[in-house]
Amino acid sequence: YELRRTAINSDDGHVGRAEMPRYVALDIIDKAPAPSHNKTTGRRPHAHFDAENLFPTERAGLEPLEEVASGDGQRPVFWAYPTTYFDYANQNRRGCVPGPCGPQSNPVPHRIITDKDKNVVGMVTHPLKKQGKFVRVTERTDKVLRQKLGG
Repeated sequence: YELRRTAINSDDGHVGRAEMPRYVALDIIDKAPAPSHNKTTGRRPHAHFDAENLFPTERAGLEPLEEVASGDGQRPVFWAYPTTYFDYANQNRRGCVPGPCGPQSNPVPHRIITDKDKNVVGMVTHPLKKQGKFVRVTERTDKVLRQKLGG
């Protein structure tokens, strides 16, 4: 996954860039708890209603969660997790961990999106200065070979 933050003043400008291999996203999700509520705010992980319609193909193949409805009558089928090893056990009701600000206490703008069974379907990020909206993160399909250092 290519984690970019789009600058809102430029159609093609990007601020910052990082990459997250899929295996890291899978490990983060494996260590995270299952969703415990259907709200898009509060304790993490959050429900993700895909208001921007970034995952239409992935959504089409999933069963609705009949016991969990959103305010507009749509059924959430996705969940949003921070892209860090977040301290879920010590988060407050707002989804933040008291203490020094850092990735384990207050998540970065990127989110891993999963289905109800914690299967990763993709990633999203908040564009700069537009915290209410998400954009889908580019998935790289090429393999990056890294040289092993040492021995």
